[in-house]
Formats: sequence, C-alpha cells, structure tokens
Amino acid sequence: MISRIEEKILCTQSEKIELFSMLVSKGLKLLYPPRTIASIYFDNNSLQMYSESEEGCVPRKKIRIREYPNFNKKKQLEIKTSSIEGRFKSTKEIEADVNERYLKYGYFDNSYGVCLPKVFVKYTREYYSIDGVRITFDSNIIYNNFTSKKNFLDTRHVIELKADSNYNSDYLSVLIEEPRKRFSKYWNAVNFCLHK
Repeated sequence: MISRIEEKILCTQSEKIELFSMLVSKGLKLLYPPRTIASIYFDNNSLQMYSESEEGCVPRKKIRIREYPNFNKKKQLEIKTSSIEGRFKSTKEIEADVNERYLKYGYFDNSYGVCLPKVFVKYTREYYSIDGVRITFDSNIIYNNFTSKKNFLDTRHVIELKADSNYNSDYLSVLIEEPRKRFSKYWNAVNFCLHK
C-alpha cells in the first residue's frame, strides 16, 4: 500500500462551476467519463469507526464494499486506513457469494471485531487530472440507512485532490486556495440516517 495525500473541499454548485473553470484555465484534463459510485459501509455495533472518524483519532479505518453500477458489476472490498504515517487504501475484488456473506453475517476485522453493513452511499463522480494530481468532483450524494432505507440527499459538492505522499503539498494549496475540510461520506451517512 502506498501512502497518499487526500484533501477535500466542500462547495455549492455555483462555487464548483467557478472552481472548474479556473482549473480548466490551468490545464485540467478529463481522465474518465463520470461514474456512479455505490458503497456499503460497515461498522461494529458500537459504531466505533464512526466515533473515531468524528474525533479524528489515528489510527482508524473505514471498511466498505464498493461498486460502479453503470460501469461494471464487480464488487470490491476496500479498507481505508488513516495513521500517523499517512493514508492508505487496500482493495480486493470479491465474488458475489462473498459479498452476500459479508452483507448477511458481517466482516471480521482484527481491530473492530464483527462489522455489519450500516449505511449505503451513492453519488456521481467526475475524474480529472492536472500536473500529476487527480481531482474528482462528487455530486448527487445520497445517504441511506442500510436497514430501514431512510435516506438523505446532500446538496453539497465535494472536490477531492489526491496525490502520492511525496508530492509537494504546497502546490496543492496554490492550485486551489479554498479552505480544506474534514469530510467523510460515511460519517455524514451515519449522522443523517442513523442518528436523526
């Protein structure tokens, strides 16, 4: 696993259009056509990953099954780890029977124990790059309670800048000057669909 820099910017639709125009003038290039992303997030019964995300603890994890429904039907188990050393992500393709087993019986993690599906998140992602930095624009974010199907539409847009950890992070601040925010789709999904 390679450590990487991830920075997030929250914005409105009009702010997104303005930032997009500015980045195009600096050489922003399309990487892929837009894709729908659907993720099921897991946590233990005490919602330990949610609490650690809220408190900004390290190390911490997010465990999810991700798919791209309008691109391919393959499902991936992803484990994102935030630690003092950086942010890491491991990805493993899983078969349909394994996916069903995880959804029914949960996923066992050495740090968190048995983790069950808690929330479902779906959104549209646009992919671009500039000077070795991948920039994505997320919109139409919908959070769902996995059990009750209670849902919430987030009208905000999320811009993510991703680069290898050896990248000059000062350049990212020059590229887009807007303030960075801690933002977690998982945290928001739990907050809006399990706690309200």
